[in-house]
Amino acid sequence: MKRAGPLHFGLLGRNIAYTRSPELFRRIFARDSVAGEFTLYDCATHEVGDAMTRAGRSGVSGLCVTVPHKETAVACVTALDPVAETIGAVNCILITGAEASGYNTDWLGVRFALQAERKRLVGKRAVLIGAGGAARAVAYALLREFDMERVTCVVRDVAQARVRVERLSASLSRGEISVSPLAEVERLLTRGEGVAALVNCTPIGGPNHNMETTPGIDALLGHARFYFDLNYNADNPMIQRARAAGCVVADGFPMLVSQAVESYRIWTGREVSAQGLLDDFVGSPEAPPK
Repeated sequence: MKRAGPLHFGLLGRNIAYTRSPELFRRIFARDSVAGEFTLYDCATHEVGDAMTRAGRSGVSGLCVTVPHKETAVACVTALDPVAETIGAVNCILITGAEASGYNTDWLGVRFALQAERKRLVGKRAVLIGAGGAARAVAYALLREFDMERVTCVVRDVAQARVRVERLSASLSRGEISVSPLAEVERLLTRGEGVAALVNCTPIGGPNHNMETTPGIDALLGHARFYFDLNYNADNPMIQRARAAGCVVADGFPMLVSQAVESYRIWTGREVSAQGLLDDFVGSPEAPPK
């Protein structure tokens, strides 16, 4: 896809001043030797459609979507990629004139971020904290790409979460996804059903919630070997507790990089190396602290 003039992309979310996306896309533009700009669109849920329209009129041809708008965006696009439809969440929007096509690149980010843990994950079980759009993208990647036996989403509202995962569950050719309240998961783990991975798919512990932890997190960490947190801030108390519990830990920065590169490919048809981009950050002043 060839475009005249500088590229213009953006991020749609709420309370997103913390995001590393502008710096990330500055590096993507530099790696691809193109001029471009990246704009933040901070809006409430009921303003998502208007924000998309405003972005399109400003010359934006691609939008990333972050919490809490990934599910809302599904209803705001004019076309939906089959994978985004299965997951029930959009984190990438291609704007072409009056048309807005929704995609999900989060699951590809998960695949990239967890490649080094493949042997740890294949054929095993995982517990995900949350069942929202990000959690379902993680579940999709774990079941499809890592052949995990079972993924259990730990939630507060079980009834609502079961509706959310229904389409994803129906699409599976192998593996199982289920929803459970924390108390039931704790009982399973106490009976010896250990998990290969515990994944935090919520904003808890992230930049806007860095004084919070998930209730019962220590009990879950006691049964997990590997902890993956989609947040990537250095002061995340969830990551700190996971390390204290002896877990191997990974944060969400590689996932952020990979989903951005995949979105860039959708918007431009051009390839940028996710690993190369990630390597650019290592040792740089902008590198996310560990």
